[in-house]
Amino acid sequence: MVQRFLDNSLLEIVSILEKQLTAMDVGEWLSFEVIDPECSVTHFAGERVECEGVQGVYRSYKVWVELAEQLGCRFLRPLQAEAPFVVIRYQKLALSDSWHTAAKRSGEKEKYGVESGFFRLHKPEEPSFLFEYRESLRQLPMDGPMRILNLGVNKGDEFVLMKALYPDAQWSQWECVGIDHSASALAYAREQLPDENVTFLEADLCDFEALSLGSFDLIVSIGTLHSPALRGRELFRWMLQHWLKPDGHMILGFPNCRYLDHEVRYGAQVKNFQRSELSLLLKEVMFHQKYLRQHRFRTILSGKHTLFLTGIRLPKRG
Repeated sequence: MVQRFLDNSLLEIVSILEKQLTAMDVGEWLSFEVIDPECSVTHFAGERVECEGVQGVYRSYKVWVELAEQLGCRFLRPLQAEAPFVVIRYQKLALSDSWHTAAKRSGEKEKYGVESGFFRLHKPEEPSFLFEYRESLRQLPMDGPMRILNLGVNKGDEFVLMKALYPDAQWSQWECVGIDHSASALAYAREQLPDENVTFLEADLCDFEALSLGSFDLIVSIGTLHSPALRGRELFRWMLQHWLKPDGHMILGFPNCRYLDHEVRYGAQVKNFQRSELSLLLKEVMFHQKYLRQHRFRTILSGKHTLFLTGIRLPKRG
């Protein structure tokens, strides 16, 4: 018989489900009945609600989706039960199944290449990434001819999205340069974006001082500067001093998630911590934000699974 949660507190529910999950194998399902969240759209989580003569504690589908993530589960399609109840179903995730772990075992050169787990990610298909990246671009003056640099471009998703967001007449005025060290990812990028105004270069950003790129109106770097293989802060200063025009702008992205068993989970994670720990991430973000502000930028920090730091260059006074 399916267990039913009617008057239980969330803490009681968590305690019961955690105990059950401990005894379950990866991939197994658990299920429980709750009052149909669609019975009301005017109640907050934890308030009492009456639905078809049954009284109990109200919780929205958003609560049950978030609880699945917190418990290390996949949220499955709910089933209709005897009114006014629905069956919530979770599947236990393999929390050790991650492209992050696989990347450590692969060669440094192609750990983000077409055969990697990372390559399978499509960030623009994640709502939080799409909305925040689009909003970052909206904050910038994008009119007229521009040179745009993307560091760690991989398969070119940010350029593809940029092209989709702007009219062809505007896009064609921009000279876009993407740099990555994965030959296979760049080959894919050239196939999906063969436009004449786009160039993809294979280069090692560890040797950034040797790159002769010219100057740019906008530099985009999503999930690159934090890489342990790079001298990230030195690269950042170099970008600002040598590659960015005096009136140029920046969009920086810092990962704040993990991909486990094909599910994205909120929060950066460090070694020896089972749950997210944001201290190192926030330290890096604050360093870059402070540096930009010291160099005549107005900054906007936003995001969820990726923290976007948008640097908008201010005009010189006088």
